[in-house]
Amino acid sequence: MRLLYPTLLGHLDCSAASGLVADRHALAVVADDEHTLFIYDRETLAPLRHTCLFADALPRESRARKALKADLEMLTRLPDGRLLALGSGSTTSRHRGAVVTAEDVVTRFDLSPLYAALSERLPSLNLEGACVVGDTLVLLQRGNGADGMNALITLSLHAVLSTLAMDAAWSAALVRELRPVVLPTLEGVPLGLTDACPHPTRTDAVVFVCAAEGGGSTYEDGDYVGSAVGVLGLDGALLEPLSRLMDVMKIEGVHAEVGEAGALELLLVSDPDDPTVRAPLYRVTVPPG
Repeated sequence: MRLLYPTLLGHLDCSAASGLVADRHALAVVADDEHTLFIYDRETLAPLRHTCLFADALPRESRARKALKADLEMLTRLPDGRLLALGSGSTTSRHRGAVVTAEDVVTRFDLSPLYAALSERLPSLNLEGACVVGDTLVLLQRGNGADGMNALITLSLHAVLSTLAMDAAWSAALVRELRPVVLPTLEGVPLGLTDACPHPTRTDAVVFVCAAEGGGSTYEDGDYVGSAVGVLGLDGALLEPLSRLMDVMKIEGVHAEVGEAGALELLLVSDPDDPTVRAPLYRVTVPPG
């Protein structure tokens, strides 16, 4: 496995960063222990605004907080510019999502029917990545539960947008396909998908990050071993060998842009699994091949 050494760009004023969307001027981030969308200046990392996505306050005590949080692991931009944030589905309190407009208007919705259907095929449901590719909304299942199954799920983007317009709960009818994803191990520990973003030059692929974490639980954090990055086809197949990301905390958010000579330029955010530690932002170049 090729080794890559990301550069630390700075730290955000949140912890547990778990989803990242970037444009030329700003970074949008969700954190899995907050009910907030964080927007930062891309150059300075100064906070631009914080938007509350769910009104229920989270307790400070960690166990109580874990039990009640929405576990916002996924963030992606819709074609109309709205930001879509989704809970992981690993408990019933995590069956909700929200969309946010550029004017900071928040609309919330129920994911329970969709997640109940997905749980029939993925008993250890723990969705951690989402991105829009063409006419498809891609979701990634992190295989860190008892069944150890990573998966790529495709939803009809047209049906998703129609459901949002009707202010309706998301249903199993949105699903097109569910495909298992086979990943290698890292130091003997299985890798689990943690986020994805559109590939900047391909219409049939996503750039993804994954992490090896012991414990076999979608609820409890295990011992962190390492993170890696790769390219995944919409059929669930690895299109390139993975590259290991060295000297980083657990990577849970990725944004990809076109670099020089066919390289990928990535921004990465990390979940330190420690509420006292601010989330790092990294940059790394992935050479072609």
